[in-house]
Parts: sequence; structure tokens; C-alpha cells
Amino acid sequence: MATKRQVSNSEDENDLHSLTTQNEDICLIKLNQNDQTPGGTKRRKKNVSGVHESSSQRSLIFIGKERTQKENSLGDVERQNKLNQQAKQNDEINVNCYDQEISLHALHYAVEQQLPPIKINRDPKINNHSQGVLLIKQLFLHIEKDFRQGNKMYKHSLGFEYWFVDKQGNLVCYTREPELYVYLCDIAHYPSLLLSINISPEIPKHLPPQYSVLLKPVSNSISYNDILDDIKSIYPSLFKLEEMNGTRKEQSRHIRMDLKDKHQYDKIINEGVLTIHGQLIEVLDEIKKTNSECERLKMEMEKKDAEVKEKLEQQNRHFQQILVVATQLIHQQANMLEQFTKAVNETLSVVQQVINNNDGLKNGGQKEVISSLINTCQSLIHHFNTSHQQQNLQNIQILPLIMNNRLEEVCMSQNMVIHNEIQLTPNPILLGVVYIPPGSLSPFHLFTQCFNKPVFIFGDFNAKHISWNCMSNNVSGNHLVSWLEQTGNEMIFPSKPTSRRSDAVIDFGITHDANGWNCETLDEGTSDHYPVFFQSPYSFSTKDLFLAARASYLQERNKLRLEWMREGQNIWKFAQPHFHTYTPAFRGLSLSTGKERDPQIVVNTLGDFYDTHFSEPNFDPSNACHRRYLAVYTQIAYTPNIPLEQITYEDVIKEWKKFLPKKATDKLEERARIVLKQLEEFAENTILPINIAKTKAILVHNVVVPKYPKLAYKSQPIEYVRKFKYLGIIITTKLGWGLYISEKMKNNKTMSTKVTSTIKLRLHYWNCRGCVQAVRYMLEDIAYTHKNVDYKEDFELLEKSAESWIIHKTDETISGPFHSLPVLHWNDIHIFSQTLTIGQLLARKFDLYGKLTSSIDDEDLLHSYIDGVVSCAYIDVISGVLQCIQIRIDFIDEKNPMNLLVKKISNDLKALNNLLKKSSTSFYYDQLEPTIADYFVFEAFTLARDYCHKLLPNEKDCQALIKLEQIMKERSALANYFHKDLLFKCFTRSSKESEYIATLAAIKK
Repeated sequence: MATKRQVSNSEDENDLHSLTTQNEDICLIKLNQNDQTPGGTKRRKKNVSGVHESSSQRSLIFIGKERTQKENSLGDVERQNKLNQQAKQNDEINVNCYDQEISLHALHYAVEQQLPPIKINRDPKINNHSQGVLLIKQLFLHIEKDFRQGNKMYKHSLGFEYWFVDKQGNLVCYTREPELYVYLCDIAHYPSLLLSINISPEIPKHLPPQYSVLLKPVSNSISYNDILDDIKSIYPSLFKLEEMNGTRKEQSRHIRMDLKDKHQYDKIINEGVLTIHGQLIEVLDEIKKTNSECERLKMEMEKKDAEVKEKLEQQNRHFQQILVVATQLIHQQANMLEQFTKAVNETLSVVQQVINNNDGLKNGGQKEVISSLINTCQSLIHHFNTSHQQQNLQNIQILPLIMNNRLEEVCMSQNMVIHNEIQLTPNPILLGVVYIPPGSLSPFHLFTQCFNKPVFIFGDFNAKHISWNCMSNNVSGNHLVSWLEQTGNEMIFPSKPTSRRSDAVIDFGITHDANGWNCETLDEGTSDHYPVFFQSPYSFSTKDLFLAARASYLQERNKLRLEWMREGQNIWKFAQPHFHTYTPAFRGLSLSTGKERDPQIVVNTLGDFYDTHFSEPNFDPSNACHRRYLAVYTQIAYTPNIPLEQITYEDVIKEWKKFLPKKATDKLEERARIVLKQLEEFAENTILPINIAKTKAILVHNVVVPKYPKLAYKSQPIEYVRKFKYLGIIITTKLGWGLYISEKMKNNKTMSTKVTSTIKLRLHYWNCRGCVQAVRYMLEDIAYTHKNVDYKEDFELLEKSAESWIIHKTDETISGPFHSLPVLHWNDIHIFSQTLTIGQLLARKFDLYGKLTSSIDDEDLLHSYIDGVVSCAYIDVISGVLQCIQIRIDFIDEKNPMNLLVKKISNDLKALNNLLKKSSTSFYYDQLEPTIADYFVFEAFTLARDYCHKLLPNEKDCQALIKLEQIMKERSALANYFHKDLLFKCFTRSSKESEYIATLAAIKK
């Protein structure tokens, strides 16, 4: 059977009833714009049953397979044609009005009258339609009385919307009324025998949403049987209780409950909660939830409509502006043509006049008239050309102005990027401003358009990375670092955080060359971002303008505030009031006789009290205190009149301090002074000197900001530390074992990494030296030292990069999460990308961050020092050398801005050399074994030297680096590596590198 239900139209009941006599299969097909029916016809053509499809992009088609009948009456054919004509006239449902996906289940739900069918099985089976009519009538006669008693508000006639007999001879019935549907869902309401026919209904799994409630969340500690027993005891009309699929979590899940009694359903909905095992569980209505979701979707669609409409109106306004300009151009050209025509006519009249008067003129007069005529024509032509050019220039300026405004608006709405070109001597630069919302990536496709150009882009990138002094990394920061490594661009960032809400640097600049640029964070303004002041190496400066403007603004603001304060002497607008706005009512004076509320008696009582209190005292002989103090006074009166010794103010303060309570730190300081004095005497008697530089003090406390006693040995102060390692035990200010246990656990973890576990490491990179050579040195040394490490390198061949890399780049198992190389595979489970990330991972796992020393006794500080050296060697030197190769510096034109990079690399190598000279060993920061910093500096120095000697500082400033190279090459693993000649000759994956290196060698000669 097939029907189509419209929003405002309904099918004729007689035609619908006649349609129910046909036994048809229901089939729902969802087609796209260019789809075809199974029969091969286009969408607009009719199908077998005559139901046609609309011209919308996505429509509903109901195809009914007609039941084969031996005899078809003429009346049935006419009724079928009538239905087809009505279907053509009805408005078809378009489900693609908005870009929303509608599932097949939702379409079935909307088409099948919103309620599932009720199937009634019969024994024996029905052979014809008339038997089904008799059975349906008898069923409603049997249930009508009982149904109306339970549903007194139901005023409609009893009956199904439609029904039919299926192929098995059973009844399939449909109804839109929830009350009748719920009533028929109870098997007790059916008779077992009707018209001598046994009937057995198939009860649906669920009741309509009007009778369903949702319990959420229900604790997993309450079993299903317990919930079922509690609800049945409260609500006997429970139809079904089931746990909803996909809602189970670690602690709770959702339960759906269907009730047959409408009164019980309304009761539980009004209460809003249900008590199960003493726990209150929230009850939600499915209908209300669905309505709220529909309202939300409707609001979203209306918002999208408004946005589209606004964009269309905006475009229309711009087109109107262009049309106005074009109209003005046409009018101006018409006016110029009219003026030119007028001038030509005047000239022709003059010429005609000369010809007519030619006989009466002499030779001299003819010459004068002709010269006057030529001058007049030339002035007219000049005037025409001048006005024509001015109009054209004006028009040319108007049109680009409109189009540029449009371009800026589109650029702002999509990428939030504004750029402009500034004309400077000798070359122009590109200056850009950008804002990247949190959680979004930078528009690298726009940045790449400015590649190999002098460009400076500043703004709020919302990108965090440790490379620019952030505490942690985010996705945007990782992508930005990767883009900088690939393009060779640099960053301009301040040393202090730029955000008031976090210690992060998210406001900075990116440029092709950061030499000469300085920036600092200013503690100004009330925004959630600090202002960042950028100072460029160019001739113009804005700092003085900014400071002058700020001073002028502050002066004006203070002036306005003072004028406002002087207005009416309104001092209370700035002074903090100390008076209570409310004083409680006086309730009386408490006396021994009770509360006294008479104002006159209260005033007299208080007056008498003050008179007595402030009056001159009288001696009372019966008072022992008076007698004792009188005796003291008499004794003082009989003392001789001898002048007393003068007491200084310092003596008074000294005696007064003796009465003050002693502090804990004072006692500790006194006791420590005594112990140190005894230690001093013992050292002198035994001739044992004390090394004060290695003597430390620890104050054990449990306060946030303690006061440290002053300790000194022979007038030399003793340093306080938070922790101290003594005989293998780490002593802290809290006397806890946490740090000691963590150290032991770390050592055990390192030992387990060295001894027990088998580690499979696979490095994937191009067959060139590149940026990953330092990591190769680390992996060779690790594999030689740790016998349980299985290390190999898989190469991405440069010769086949055009074919293989296009395929491998999309495979994250090869190219990693960022689709770039290098990539490290750890035990075929974990994949790590980026050179610095891989190097720091290996350093942490295989203890390549060094050991604590006497000068650096904090592990975090030591790691930070090491990471600083690694960052300088990799970002400033290695990446800089590779950038020089990519841009092919010729080292001839010293005035070329690109050659500034050569000077920067040389200065960085000199700084690394000077830092290494301060170490007491051959490695950085007094380490006995190489750390990750030594591997990266070794590669940075050798890479710069192998490329071009002009990158190196003078020989005096390279001695420490040369010594480091010798020691690193003497290590067994690296000596074997160089002996096998495994170091690649090519530096980058550039196809023009060999030609450039050959040219560079020729220049050297």
C-alpha cells in the first residue's frame, strides 16, 4: 500500500478505504538530484504505480508494487487514476530545505502515521477482505464500552486509519490516536475468540512517546530487577522497562519506562523525580525533549537564513555602488563627446567663413586667420585631452577603491588577516596583522603566499610552544613550529608573558628575518593582553610617539578627574564612608532592677555614673589595696633627695625588649650560634678547616613563608637550601621521603630500560643529512650502549620522492600525525614526529639529560639549561644553515640582507663555544658523559663547517667546539659510524643543491 500524507491536505476517506483493498508491499526510496529509479527512468517520470516525484533536490517517493489480480474492475481503475491526479496537485514534501541529514528511520516514522502497526494473527487465516471487515467491526463492538470507561475524554469514533491483510492472512492495523493504540497494546483487552476465529495480537515493543519517560542517570549499583520491583510497586500500569543502548557509563546508565495509565504518567512527569533505593532520579519527558531539540534546530536555521540574507544584501549594496559609478562614467563620456562635437562645429564654421571671405582677404590676412584657426583647434584638443585624462583618472580611482573595500571585508570575515604594503627605501615591505581564535590553526595558505618576500606579520596567534617561553605546547603551536621549520621563517617574541590570564606568550610576530628586531611587554592598559612593543631596525620609530601620546592621554585624564573633584567640593565620592547606614533602635538601659526605658531616668543614671567615675578618689581605710599603696607612698616620701642617674633611651628600649615574648626563630638563631661557635673551636683545636662554600643549612618548617635565622661561620654567611643529599639520602624542608622515593623509582625505571625491556626503534627520514642528523648520532650511541635496543633507519628515497612520497604522506603510519618527516616508531606502537620532540624523548628515556652537580642541584633547572643549548643549536644554527642552502647564499654581496643570517650563525656558534669553555669537563655543564646538548652542538658545528667556513667564527672562538668534535668522534659507536662512511654528502632534499654547492666551490677557488 502507498499513500502520501500532506501538511494541509488529507486524502478522501472513501478513496483511502478503497485503496486498502489492494494488497501491496511498502517500499521507501531516497534519491539524490541525478539518481534514477530502478526502472531506468528519470526522477520526474512516473513509476509503475503512477506516483510521481517532485522537482526538489531530494524528495520522497513511494513505489507500490501492485498485487497481481486475475480480474480488475473498471471502477478500481478510475479510482486509482483519481488518486494519481490528486497526488500531482498536492505539495510534495521537500526534506532538503536545509543542509540536514534525515535518516531512513525518521522518514519511516513520519510516513507510517507516527505509530507502529498493530498486527493481529488469526487462526484460521483470512481469505478475503470481507472477512477482515467483519472481524474489525466485531473487535470494536467488543472493546468500545470498556475503552470509553477508561478514556472518558475520548470523543472520536472507534476505528483504524487504515488496515490491510498481509500475505500470511493476518491483519495489519494503523491508528493515529495514542489512547486507542495504548489500549490495544494490552493483550488482556482482546478476546481469545471472535466469530469462531482465534486471534492473538503481536504487542509492539514500545508505547508512543506520550506515554514514555526517561530516567537519568541511574546508578549501576542498582540492578535491573530491583528497579523493576520498585517501579511496579508504585506504578502498576508499567508496560515496559529497559536500559537504553549506548548510555551505560562507568557509574550510571539511562532507563526508559513506558506506562499504560495516562494519570500515572502525568503524576510522574509533574513530580519530576522518582525514588529508587533511596536515591532521587531525574525524570525526563521524551516529547518535551524532542520539542526543545526541534526549537533549537529551528533557531539555528533562522540564524543561518538571516546570515545568508545579510550577505546577499551586502553584495547587492556593493553592486549598486559599482552601478552608480558606471552610470557616472557614461554621463561624463557623453558630456565630453557633446563638448567635442560642439568644438568641431565651431571650427568648421570658422573654416567656412574663411573660405567665403577668401576673395576679399589679402595674403597677410589669410595667414593671420589660418594661424588663429590652428591655435584655436590646438587649445580645444588640449582642453579635451586634459579633461578626458582627469575624468579617467578619477574613475580609475573610484572603482578600485570600492573593490578594495570589498576585498578587505571578505578577507576580514574569513581569515581575520589584514595586510598592507609600505614603501620604504630601498625596497617595500609587507606588514600584516592577524588574529587566530583559540582552538583554530593559523592560515598557513595565506602566509605561504608571502614566502620569499620581506614580510612582517604581528598579532594574537593563540599558539603556545616551549620554543617561545611557554610552559606547554598546544596544537596550533606545534603546527606553527613545523611551518617555521619548513619555510625557514623566524619569530619575534618578548621574554615575558603577554596574557594576563596565563603565563603564556601568544602575541608575537613572524618574519623572514628577525635580525635587529626587539620587543618587550608593557604593563599598561586594562585588557586581558599586555601591550607588546616591537622595535624594528628600520629608520622610522614609534616608541616616542607612543610615549608622547600616552603621556598626553594620562595628563588629560588626570585633568578631567581633578576638575570633576573640584565641582561642588564632592570629596565623599572619593573618600570611603565609615558611618553605618543603619543604627538599631534604643531598647533601654540594663540595670540590676531590669530594663529601664524612661529617657529621663536613663540620662540621670548615666550622668551620675560619669560624675562618680571621674571624681577625685577618697582614701578608704577598710580597703586593703588603698592601705598597701599608701604605705609605699609614705616610704618613698622618707627617702633622701639624691639626684638619680640619667637613663638613656637605648637603655629603656633594651630593657623593654627583655619583656617581649621570644620568637622561635630567635631561639633557633641563638642555639645555632652556640653550635657554630663550638664547631669553630673544634676546627681550630684539631686543625681541620671548614669549607663554607659546601656547607648548607636547611630550615625544617610547615609554613608558607618562613623567617630564616641568620647563620654565619667566622662572619661568612651560610646558604639555605630546600634539599640536600647526604650519604645517598635526600633531606628536604618537610623531612619527607617523596623526593627520595621518586629518585629511586627513576633509577629503577632507567635500569629496567637498560636491562630488561626490549625496545624496537625505527627512524624514518630522507636519505640526506637534513635536520635529523643529531638524532642519528644519539640513536647510534644508544644502540651501542643499551644492548636491548634494536635500532634501524628506514629511508624515504629522494630519487623516488615524486612517486612514493605523495602516497606515503597521507599514511599516518609512515608520515606521523603531522604528515611530515622525521618520524620515530617506538615498538611499532607509538609514533613521534618533529626533531626536537624525538631528541627530548630519547634523552628522557635513556638518561641523556646528565647528572646533578654541586653548582646545579635541581633536576628541573638542569633540564632547562640543557634544553636551552639544544634549542640554540637546532633552531638558530642547524635550521639557519639549511635555510642558507635553500635560499642559495653566494657569500659575495655582503650588503645583501640574506647575508645577515651568516653573521647570526657565526655569533651563535661563538656563544655556544664560550658556554662550553665555562664547563670543567669537555661536555656542557660539568657533565662526565655527553648529553643531548652535546650531540646537537656537535652536529651544528660540523654542519656549518662542512657547508662553508665563512659561517664559523675565528679559530680562537672555536677551540672548545673543536675539542668536543674530537671527543665525540672517538666514541665507539660514532667512530664505527664514520668509519663505515654512513654520513650523507647531501645536506637537504633540494634538487638544485648539487648545482649550488658546485657553484659555491668555484667561487671559493
